[in-house]
Amino acid sequence: MNKPLKTQILYSILGVAILFGLWLLFYLVVRNEYLMPAPFNVLEKSFLLLLDIEFYSALLSTLLRVLISVVISLIIATALSLLSLFIRGFSDVLTPITACLRSLPTLAVLLLILTFTKRSFAPILVAIISLIPLAFTSINQYLTKLKTSTQPIFKVFEVPTKKQVRVYLKGVIPSVVKEFFNLTSFALKLIVSGEILANVYISIGRNIQQASIYSDTLLLTALTLFVCVLGIVLEIIGNVISSKMEAKYL
Repeated sequence: MNKPLKTQILYSILGVAILFGLWLLFYLVVRNEYLMPAPFNVLEKSFLLLLDIEFYSALLSTLLRVLISVVISLIIATALSLLSLFIRGFSDVLTPITACLRSLPTLAVLLLILTFTKRSFAPILVAIISLIPLAFTSINQYLTKLKTSTQPIFKVFEVPTKKQVRVYLKGVIPSVVKEFFNLTSFALKLIVSGEILANVYISIGRNIQQASIYSDTLLLTALTLFVCVLGIVLEIIGNVISSKMEAKYL
């Protein structure tokens, strides 16, 4: 049974408070702004970032890459899952492929992709390769359960394949929406990491890389904190929407 939303929020706040306390404790022990900036200085720098127009350009550029990678991954995963329902053995064929994609080293894949594509697109492609196995596994499991409950009815009434596909497409919406938000937070991490390695112009990743090059530990920490907070916010929004979707459709 899922915990009430208020309880989840309280536990989340408690977890953040513990992390902040450990950060403050480590700073008091080290007492070195270069190695570990003071938490309140980082928070101040983070708020100053929100006043910088160029920062929003980088943020929107990064979020656009996240959106593109998640949407493409979900489309491909949904299509593969539907094919698995109607083509016998197709899911078994995909099993070693998805296992291989999950085990691929992100850095090596990115370096390989950079040899034949643009820097701005490389992080998107890396994210898609990493997200497809996750999305396929979840959506395929959902559709398999849906097929188990609907197949007897389809056989009795001899429902055509086209109508079956429509039913499955409509029925898979809650799973796709849930996966969209589940994958977004993970995709953000992949995209930002890819932007750093690929040195993508106008991106959060490039800002982080520039802060590292110029040894601006305060800015580096502030940007990292912002990405972490953004990921947490996206995950919370996803959990809230997913719970409402499940209550409505399930």
